[in-house]
Amino acid sequence: MGGRWRRCEVVRLRREREPSAGNGRALTWNAQNLPTQVTSGGATTSFIYDGMGERVKKLSAAGTSYHLFGDDYEVTDGVVATYLAVPGLGVVAKRVGTGMSIQTFWLHTDRLGSINAITTDGSQYSAGTPVLHRTYAPYGETLSTTGTLIESRGWIDQRNDGETGLTYLHARYFDPKLGLFLSPDSLAPTDWTVGTNRYLYGRGSPLNGSDRSGHQVVTRCTQMGNVIVESTHFDTQTQTELTEVTVTSGCVAWETDHTRHPQ
Repeated sequence: MGGRWRRCEVVRLRREREPSAGNGRALTWNAQNLPTQVTSGGATTSFIYDGMGERVKKLSAAGTSYHLFGDDYEVTDGVVATYLAVPGLGVVAKRVGTGMSIQTFWLHTDRLGSINAITTDGSQYSAGTPVLHRTYAPYGETLSTTGTLIESRGWIDQRNDGETGLTYLHARYFDPKLGLFLSPDSLAPTDWTVGTNRYLYGRGSPLNGSDRSGHQVVTRCTQMGNVIVESTHFDTQTQTELTEVTVTSGCVAWETDHTRHPQ
């Protein structure tokens, strides 16, 4: 019991000193260690999750958003937005509205999948007209925004909540200004994908990989072909990296950093 109490106390103190209780921000947590409310600048944003811990509703002074069918389907204040993703490329387009009022936009991303620019398809404006442009710091803080289009997804194509300044990465929330998660990784610290700092993002290398799930870092692709890495894990007994591959169309070479593995 003593060891368990000390671990809980460390987590409590960590939360008091990090973004969950600092920078004018206060959080309320549920039993799944996910925030149900975030109060920042006197305004409160509320979240509802499904039984698997995925966020399905966000309520704030700016409006109400639903994500009942994953990342690629969003309803904000009654307006439907559906996203098109292509394997190996990520999100490439989105359609806003229903029926005869549908608008299509092209999403332009960088090698990590962050949405840098959005252009029109030509149905209502000249094709290729830019309506949004963003730049990001390495850990996802938005440095500049131009354009009038409202877009909830941004850095690594995930949802950056402007009301709270946090990025929703499914299993956990991330503070792009600090470059840290708000809660520790729930996977075992001895797993090489986690490391000893369970609040760290991308093993401290945000330009060489992305962590959309809050649990697993995906390193960037360096070559496309017919064979992709399906899964990779580090065998602590043999001190070797074991890889399983499948034959398909996709990535055949990934940038690796062997210093990430425990010695």
